[in-house]
Amino acid sequence: MENLIKYVNSKNKELLNSNYTLENLFYIIHNQEDRIFGEYIDNFKIVSVSYKDMKDYALKMANYLKTSINDAKDSYVGLYLENSINFVACFWGLILAGYKVALLNCKLPKVINLNVIELLNIKTIIAANDTFNEVKTIKIDNTNKFIAEVNGLPCIDGISAANEIAICSTATSLNYKVCIYNGTDLMHQVLNAKSIIKANNMVKAHYEARLKVLAFLPFYHIFGLIAAYFWFSIFGRTFVFLKDYAPDSILNTIKRHKVTHVFAVPILWNTIAKEIKKAIAAEDDKKQKLAAKWLSRSISIQNIFPKWGQKIARKIFKEIIDKTLGDSIKFLITGGGYVAEDTLKIINGIGYPLFNGYGSTEIGITSVELRKRPKYRLLSTVGKPFKSVQYKIEDDTLLVKGLSTCSKIITKDKVTDVDKDSWYHTNDIAKMDKCGYFYISGRLDDVYLAQSGEKYNPDLIEKKCLLTKVANYCILELDKQLSLIIQVKENVNALDKKIIKEEVDGTVSKLRDEGFPINKVFYTCDALMNQNAIKVSRTILKKNIEAGLIKLSPFANFIEDDFDLTAVNEEIRAEVTKVFSEVLDKDVKDIDPHAHFIFDLGGTSLDYISLLVKLKSMFDIDFSMGEASLSSVNDFCKFIIRKKSLE
Repeated sequence: MENLIKYVNSKNKELLNSNYTLENLFYIIHNQEDRIFGEYIDNFKIVSVSYKDMKDYALKMANYLKTSINDAKDSYVGLYLENSINFVACFWGLILAGYKVALLNCKLPKVINLNVIELLNIKTIIAANDTFNEVKTIKIDNTNKFIAEVNGLPCIDGISAANEIAICSTATSLNYKVCIYNGTDLMHQVLNAKSIIKANNMVKAHYEARLKVLAFLPFYHIFGLIAAYFWFSIFGRTFVFLKDYAPDSILNTIKRHKVTHVFAVPILWNTIAKEIKKAIAAEDDKKQKLAAKWLSRSISIQNIFPKWGQKIARKIFKEIIDKTLGDSIKFLITGGGYVAEDTLKIINGIGYPLFNGYGSTEIGITSVELRKRPKYRLLSTVGKPFKSVQYKIEDDTLLVKGLSTCSKIITKDKVTDVDKDSWYHTNDIAKMDKCGYFYISGRLDDVYLAQSGEKYNPDLIEKKCLLTKVANYCILELDKQLSLIIQVKENVNALDKKIIKEEVDGTVSKLRDEGFPINKVFYTCDALMNQNAIKVSRTILKKNIEAGLIKLSPFANFIEDDFDLTAVNEEIRAEVTKVFSEVLDKDVKDIDPHAHFIFDLGGTSLDYISLLVKLKSMFDIDFSMGEASLSSVNDFCKFIIRKKSLE
């Protein structure tokens, strides 16, 4: 394998000797022509795109866009695409054609993007479909026909590149803002990469001589643009593009492409932690107890021998690793929110190194916890500031300044030029330990002031919640009281209701014992956040509750106090019988609860597979084909109840 340190130093030297423009960045990134830039699935086959291919395609896309856009040069053009080869080609194509790029957030409501379009006086957007009638839309798609059309053009002639991009905030407070970065700002962000590699060599770990970054985080978000795209494209590594964002699709893509690096927001890591728990719960009692014991031992061993301990953990939890992200994973980062403590323990415990990063749209990515021992990662520290910035704390709030922050902030009220020597108030509650490492515990504008005068941070409380059986949850101030809001599936059966109630009651009791006054609990079947959002916004959630868009019910109404296990058995039996009848195309009354699925009821092996799939979807339980005892309705009922831990 190549000498990575030597290569990193050579690319860093190119950056330092450049003019710090976006055009410089384009050529420094793409003059690595023999390397593989991207991979994606097309017609069930992996397609590879080299950096030379990407460079040529971007230069031809610049020509295509130059002839398609009639706006004044150096004006803003909106880019409204999800991560793809076309996103990257259009990003650089616009810059090289002389247009500033406004990265529109596909996960924000349309009205927010319309506000940004008006704010920046955008006349044209690049999109996958005609999304905005208010402006001219140039349609870009991922079809082979369109790609061939662009590739049939000559490269752009006479480049006069733009040198600015605009990034929209996530607007979780409903107050949208746009942050402007020029080539110099972004160059200083990229230059931090070398010191990150120096601090922790896990960052440069390869699998089968390849380093592949999952293009999961949106490149129109500051976290995805800097930490995923720029930090790794500058060194010629490979990006794996997703077909869609379904959980199974993400996991299958990671394993098929042998992805090594994944950067994501907490919602993905919490989901993966749930999958790991499910995989452990599917084992027999002996293996479950062994897994619980080794999760703690694994962390202890890794704290003494980080590299060796990680290898041991992966061997111990090989079956779990094979069922989740696979063996190729080398480095993970979480950011953009507050990850659950239990999630950090589980993922690091099985041998996946999950680190915690920090940044925002206004300041870029400014720190990551990079120490190799997992005990530091479990503390939720965000590390020390990068070389390009400085941190300080005033009144428990983090302040940041440096060369890599944005140059300008635009809101509906004003345009603010950022003084790089002045401190930016992040509004994040922070502390620093005696070794100079920083911790973020929540937002200043999110703090709840109790009647006692005590201040409580909802983010800190949420991190202590151990709710794995609900679809989503949030700590929210309602009627001047801290409340727990949980989201459950519609038509939850009595069995799952019982389990959810026990988990919620236990969590609330634990929180109260630790001094957190959770006064009320509500449940809803309505989504707590937009399906494309990366985290729950308390401001938007509260607004939706007040507008009646999200209907809450007291948790006391969730389940009757006189829970009857016999009644649950009958309900489960009725549901399983119904699935049997659907798969076998028989009347429900013809399904004897003791009858064998194949020998008595005439099912085939293919019918049996269909049965397992339907029951898994209904009860969220994995059924093994090796379970020879599961042949009748009664067999499945007993298995389901046992797995749900109600016996």
